[in-house]
Amino acid sequence: MNAPWLPPLAREARNEQRKLRGAAVNALAIAVAITAFVGDFVNPVAAQLLSLPIRMGLGLLAGGLHLFACFLVRDIEDRS
Repeated sequence: MNAPWLPPLAREARNEQRKLRGAAVNALAIAVAITAFVGDFVNPVAAQLLSLPIRMGLGLLAGGLHLFACFLVRDIEDRS
């Protein structure tokens, strides 16, 4: 059995870990984007905090997180 802090030996396991990390970061990007675009409908109390510059910053953060998720899955190994 491999130690938990070492990468797995099997290609499929490494690919699944990469996809899981990418999916988690992408889910965070989706949550940030939803907050940026419809946050005041979800939480009317926080509507006064979501000014236009903050919404733009959250939109940029969501885009950056999505690009980071793409970066995490770029090394998925093909079957050879």
